[in-house]
Amino acid sequence: MRLIRRFRAEFALAVIASFVCIGLAVAGRGRYDPNLAVLTATLVVLVWYTFFTYCAVHREEVSSIGLAVQRTAASTVEVIVSNRSSIRRVTVRLRIQGQRDGAPMTMPVGVDGGGENDLSLLAGESRTEVITLAAAKSKPGSQYGPGIDLGESEQAILCVALGWRDDVNDSSSLGPDFWAVDVLDAKVRRYQRTSSALDAWRRLGGEKVSPIAI
Repeated sequence: MRLIRRFRAEFALAVIASFVCIGLAVAGRGRYDPNLAVLTATLVVLVWYTFFTYCAVHREEVSSIGLAVQRTAASTVEVIVSNRSSIRRVTVRLRIQGQRDGAPMTMPVGVDGGGENDLSLLAGESRTEVITLAAAKSKPGSQYGPGIDLGESEQAILCVALGWRDDVNDSSSLGPDFWAVDVLDAKVRRYQRTSSALDAWRRLGGEKVSPIAI
């Protein structure tokens, strides 16, 4: 599919040429001609050989997008998007959502409330969104403070998804992926099983999420 997106016009031309060869072979003929069938098959193979040869000769570097979520300091988590390509410019649409204590988390400007933020990344460039977690809530009347007696779940969840398109019109998406975040020290752990992530996401009040197209 990526090859077709990158060479749409050439692919369409190859499909049309194949049908033209077949159409000319069968037009006005009421009986099977094995020699003509072999010739038609040869022409169709030649059309697609030419198409794939053209793609190989004119191939461009495939874009590669990196996504990382990591702890940087107490109560701080970074979401890092990087363009790993050496020559391609990429436009990335980023969506970050968070659930904590039954309510949406406050996101950085541009991605607040699950909004989408378009980033233009040059080759080798990266962009970072910093998420600061509020202090853990202690139980009303507790004399020990949040480190001993929490009045909320010790775990929050981040959901991150992105879609991208490069300067030769190739596109793809990453996520949605989920990370469990310890609200006391901002440690992050990526969910490896989608079913477990979705269960935890819904349990904390998260709504349905979907991939991003751009």
